[in-house]
Amino acid sequence: MDDNGYLYVTDWMRKEVRRWDIGVKNRSTIVAGGNGGGNDLKQLLLPVFIFVDKNDSVYVVHQSNHRVMKWIQNATELLSLVEMVMEIN
Repeated sequence: MDDNGYLYVTDWMRKEVRRWDIGVKNRSTIVAGGNGGGNDLKQLLLPVFIFVDKNDSVYVVHQSNHRVMKWIQNATELLSLVEMVMEIN
C-alpha cells in the first residue's frame, strides 16, 4: 500500500499489476502490463513482486523474462532496468 492508500496487486493470470482504491468498491486501474503475456516492453508474463516509489512508479520483478521492469505513471511501455542472463550448463 502506498502513502495515498492505494493497494497494488500483481495478477499473474491476467499479466498485469492493478492499483486498487481502498474504500471505493470494485475500482481498480491497470498500472503495468494489461497487454497480454509476452516479452515485449509493454507486456508482462509472470509478474511476481512489486515496489512503488514516492513518484508512483511501479517496479515489477518479471520472473518468466528474468528482469526487473519500471513502469512510470501514465507510461505506455515498461523500462527494463535489469535483465538477468541465465546460463544452462
